[in-house]
Amino acid sequence: LYSVVKRCAQSLGWKLIGEEAPEKVKKNCHVLWVDRSFVNDKLFLSIQPWQRINHFPGMTNICRKTRLAQSLELMKKRFPREYSFYPTTYVLPQNLVSFKNVFSSNGQSKVAYIIKPDGSAQGKGIFLTKCIDDVENLNMMCVAQQYIRNPLLIDKKKFDLRIYVLTTSCSPLRIYLFRDGLVRICTEEYKAPNSTNMDDKCMHLTNYAVNKRSEKYERDEGSNFNNLGSKRSISWLLNSLSKERGDDAAKGLWAKVGDICVMSIISILPTLQREYNAVFKKNKQWFSTGSSSTESSIRTTSSDSNESDCPMHKVLDIDNETPPQNRPICSSSGDAYNGQRMPAHEASTSRCFEILGIDIMIDDQLTPYLIEVNHLPSWGTDSLID
Repeated sequence: LYSVVKRCAQSLGWKLIGEEAPEKVKKNCHVLWVDRSFVNDKLFLSIQPWQRINHFPGMTNICRKTRLAQSLELMKKRFPREYSFYPTTYVLPQNLVSFKNVFSSNGQSKVAYIIKPDGSAQGKGIFLTKCIDDVENLNMMCVAQQYIRNPLLIDKKKFDLRIYVLTTSCSPLRIYLFRDGLVRICTEEYKAPNSTNMDDKCMHLTNYAVNKRSEKYERDEGSNFNNLGSKRSISWLLNSLSKERGDDAAKGLWAKVGDICVMSIISILPTLQREYNAVFKKNKQWFSTGSSSTESSIRTTSSDSNESDCPMHKVLDIDNETPPQNRPICSSSGDAYNGQRMPAHEASTSRCFEILGIDIMIDDQLTPYLIEVNHLPSWGTDSLID
């Protein structure tokens, strides 16, 4: 268990129960926190009615790279404008034939593609290519994602955003967007991909696990971080953009980021609800998977709305029952929080919650793009900004 999770639990006055505890003791706990990428269905089936677990069955449908691509490419065909935030992505080897069609007769492409193994993390196994021969004989499931050629730069370097999203219920869908996050900056100055630099991971990959090994990685040390290192805060970025391009541009970017987070989860909502129902045997009256009812009930609380005065959270809701002023700011498993107790209907209807790490890249026109979704974002805190 990550130390930051332990500290948060202890600050709430909760008692920690270890894996070595007797089964009777573990069955009496209220929250099951699992620091593993994928949870076995047997664990979901074994939890007691009073317990909550920090994963949803079915969330792997957007947290595995191939499934995310399949879901979003399907939605893009039906709603091309709304789902244009996802770069064109091919699932390989499943879509190898159609992927070959974007290459010329000599097997070359003018556009670079970034190849990512399906189950990889921390930049492992990722590479760039403009040559079909590099992927034609790969013996693994992976995705080939079109490289964003004109990324917005910080100090001439490429970067991405790590967004933190809390989902507390899938029926109704209830999502909370943390109003900050991490800006992860490469350690080499950016140049468009070519034959001489495509292997330079510190130029093209924004993963912290990759760049922290570089001698050029800059840590923002000291008692107060100053947003000068290779990892900075999103609030710093938005403030900088406000000064450079105006408040409307910065607010518009953040609103689009919120939309991406919501629509990514909506893309798998019927599947997420169905798998949740199959595991927890919920009454079917709670579920509404029809597209018309979903589309008509989406409400987004904007970052400057009076509905939420909390400076750190933005509420994204698909729910017509709870008045905005009564919605929780953040969630725990039925314990008092934010000066109030969780509404009874939420505590009784959702057995799961999940914190997702959503990776976003921005181009030089301030258009955000979804890169991937992580359902086990790193909880390591090796720097003050973490």
